[in-house]
This record gives sequence, structure tokens and C-alpha cells, in this order.
Amino acid sequence: MTHPKHLFSTLSATLLIAISVVFTGPAGANAQNLFKPVITVNNKIITRYEMTQRVQLLKLLGAKAGVIDLARQQLIEERLKLEAAEAIGLVVTEEGIQAGIEEFATNANLTPDKLLAALAAGGVSAQTFYDFVKAGITWRELIQAKFGPRVQINDNDIDRALKQSSPNGPLYTAIEYAAYYIPGGRSDTALAEAAKIRARVDTCDDLYGVAYGQPDEVLERGVKAPADIPADIARELNGLDKHEISTNLTRANGSTLVLLMLCGRTVALGADIPRENVALQLQNQRLVTYSQSYLAELRADARIVIK
Repeated sequence: MTHPKHLFSTLSATLLIAISVVFTGPAGANAQNLFKPVITVNNKIITRYEMTQRVQLLKLLGAKAGVIDLARQQLIEERLKLEAAEAIGLVVTEEGIQAGIEEFATNANLTPDKLLAALAAGGVSAQTFYDFVKAGITWRELIQAKFGPRVQINDNDIDRALKQSSPNGPLYTAIEYAAYYIPGGRSDTALAEAAKIRARVDTCDDLYGVAYGQPDEVLERGVKAPADIPADIARELNGLDKHEISTNLTRANGSTLVLLMLCGRTVALGADIPRENVALQLQNQRLVTYSQSYLAELRADARIVIK
């Protein structure tokens, strides 16, 4: 059986689609304390037990820094996603959720039963993982229902994507990056702060934990076509591999240091690829952008109380 500590290497690629043994913790006051609300999101509660479970799940998936902040952020956003789906009457089917679990397990080269057993051995219940997957599947269907009709890919879009293929090496249709802004420019204090953050993070997702509780503008993350990326950032990204960091740039007349991280690149498709596949890739890229913007709107409008 796959050891829980090794799950992340095979599961990280499907973390976006999100899955508990039944809780058998201590009785009495301790059990009641575990189920005490610790966060409310538009009057919907998140309990201490849910936080504990999500933290453990993230650890099993390999998260190393800012785990508590990341767990809090994920649970808050999942409440917002489910609420948005409820508002339009969208309910995912049990078959859809089970398919999501199977997809997750397949990417880990496990059967669903073996995956759940590995998680249970690490202290994560099947219900916790089920809820994780349900939220991810619900959000995916919501984004498709809400924004899918707006995404119209035409022949010109496909032709432009195909022309980006080159015999001299891969070109890219989209680049995902994160920029975390640190006051102080290139001062010793700002550079020291950047060094601390660099030591804490392994992926772009880890920066959410660093930015938690700060103004939204402190962290910028998005998926953009190369032509839409500011020139200095584009040049810097060209020299980075996935999850590498640069602190060579500043903003606001040098008063703000930019901690820049490459999250990933989408390789341009070759002319021998069916045009319908190109269209699907372009559609997915645009839906990701819509998804990020919509979630930011939901969070900005939400009433979130952390106790």
C-alpha cells in the first residue's frame, strides 16, 4: 500500500479537483470542542474538526509551509464555491463525485479503496476526502455552466495557437506565475523577508498561506498569454523553471520588491494536433481565468469571521 507520506508525488497534479474513517475521537467535552465553529462564511460554519482534518490531508499531500493558513483558505473558498452553486440550483450527482474520486486515485496509481485506506492510515477520514472532491467537482461544473457559453473559440484563435509551434523548441500558449509584493524595495529588510518566504514555499499554492490575512493586492496570480505579460516579468520568467523564484524586479519606483515565481507553462500545440484539441485547450485556459476572477469576487463580497 502506498505510504501516506508519498501520496503528494502522484496526487499533486490533481489537487484542484478535490475526498474520511468516521470520526472516533474523544467523547464528552473534548469531542464537543473539536466540533466548535472556528470560522463562519456567510453564516455557514467551519468546525475545528474540519480544520484539523484538512491540515492533516494537506500534510499527507506534501504541503510543508503555511499548512494551517492554506487549510483555512481552502475551506473558506469551498464554502463560497458550494454557496454559489446552491444559488443557481446546481447539484452534482453521486456518480460525478465517485468519478472524481476514481480520477484522483488513478492519478496516484491506486484503486479508490487503496487510496482511502492510505488516507485513513494517515488520520484523514473518507468523508473528509469525499467533501474535498465534491467541492472541486461542484466548482468545475459551476464554472462550465456559468462561463462556458461565453467562451467562444473561433478559427482565428486556433490558427494563432497553431502558429506558435516552432521547430526550434517549444513555445507557449499560456504562462502561469505568481508575484508577491514586499514593501521596502531592495532594502536589507525586504530582501531578508524574501529569503524567509523562499525558504517556506515549494509551489505557487504555498504563497496563498504567506499572503493570508493581508490585502488582496499583495499577491497577484494568473494565467496569461505570453504577449499579455509585462515585458520585464516575461524576461524574468524566461529564465525560471517551474516553481523557481526570482527577486530581481521591483515596482512602485523601486519601493516594492517583487518575489516572482513560475507556476507553469502550457506548451503550444503542433499543427499535427486536431483542431478540436487546440480549441479545448484554449477554452480551458479562458475558463481558468474566469474561475480565478469569479472566486476573487465571491471572497470580496463574503462575510468571513475567523474566531
